[in-house]
Amino acid sequence: MNIVDKVVERKLTGIHILVATFLGKMAEHGYLNQGALNLVIPEVTKNLVEYLKFKYPTAINDNMSEEEKIKKVMEILISELDPFPQPLISLKNDKIDIAIETNKCKFCPIGVGGAELPGTLCMFPELIKQIINSMLNESYEVSIPLTKVKGRCLFELKKK
Repeated sequence: MNIVDKVVERKLTGIHILVATFLGKMAEHGYLNQGALNLVIPEVTKNLVEYLKFKYPTAINDNMSEEEKIKKVMEILISELDPFPQPLISLKNDKIDIAIETNKCKFCPIGVGGAELPGTLCMFPELIKQIINSMLNESYEVSIPLTKVKGRCLFELKKK
């Protein structure tokens, strides 16, 4: 599939193509892997969280349930970054399961950027964890790393 087909299918913008291709090419040239990305994302997320707290100071309040708060954080993330359509989110026993349609992610270094990589190179498990922890003053960790199953990218966050 060429980039124009991907633009139409995934509703991509220039920033999606730039970031996805940049990440993919950095990995293909040996400058980036999933472990390195996981180390950098928490630092990158700090400025994003400050921006989100500034822009949405009253979006989350104490009257909301934990599930409502998490879904609100995801809604804000989606409205700001336009990374993918609303993911499937399931909360059970201090765990958050998140499923993103693989062929709908707009920042995928493989699906959008065309990288040929043996594993994953996804910023979203760590990014979502960092945003939830910072916005909700929580302590989740990625307990099950991203895996691809039946057309979905799945991962799990668990409270420490």
